[in-house]
Amino acid sequence: MSKSEKVGKVIEKIRSEKEKIWFDTPSDFTALLKKRGSKNMRWPIIQWVESDSREVEMILWFLWNSVKDEKTNVESLNVVTSNALSMYSQRFDGWYDMQNTAQTLAEANEVLDSITTKSEYTELIEELLHFMGKLSFHLDNLIPWNEISGLYERLNESE
Repeated sequence: MSKSEKVGKVIEKIRSEKEKIWFDTPSDFTALLKKRGSKNMRWPIIQWVESDSREVEMILWFLWNSVKDEKTNVESLNVVTSNALSMYSQRFDGWYDMQNTAQTLAEANEVLDSITTKSEYTELIEELLHFMGKLSFHLDNLIPWNEISGLYERLNESE
């Protein structure tokens, strides 16, 4: 299989994973919702994974915009991208038990060395960005924002 075919195969897999979670809850949530953090509480895990998913989105967005600049090159972008994908794939695996998400990020990381053009890089980053955006949407829906805001106000009424 050529390098380009490897990249195409991973991009198609990311698209497929994105389609699976477009309307339906990600399968990773089964393990995530069982995970416990400090003091055996689930809330810290949910809060952190939601934050980490948004961080990945922001990093991907910056990379997606950076590739458009004529001063950037694919090799340098691949190095930066690899560092980010490696760190977050490990977090989603170890910290949150989100195996599918971790694997998706890890597989994208594995093909970076096969990417030689800005168009291939852009296509990979766009698909990852859409996948992580949809994942973030589902994670955000796990958070009871109204209740948390009300609790915050009650706890800080004297201020």
